[in-house]
Amino acid sequence: MLYAILDCTGSGCDIAYEAWGEAQDLEVLTCEECGSPLQIVAFANTDRGGAAPGSVELQQRHAA
Repeated sequence: MLYAILDCTGSGCDIAYEAWGEAQDLEVLTCEECGSPLQIVAFANTDRGGAAPGSVELQQRHAA
């Protein structure tokens, strides 16, 4: 399982996301706001306790 930071590729859309899932599932995610593809900008292997195999958890990333 991977933890990834993703950016929206849509022009004018600057939403960032974080997600947990398998690589092939993360590569096909789209922006919840504009529908544009998301681009993985960083990732790391992780253990997401309680996550079902084959599932993806996606949430907007809030700037600190």
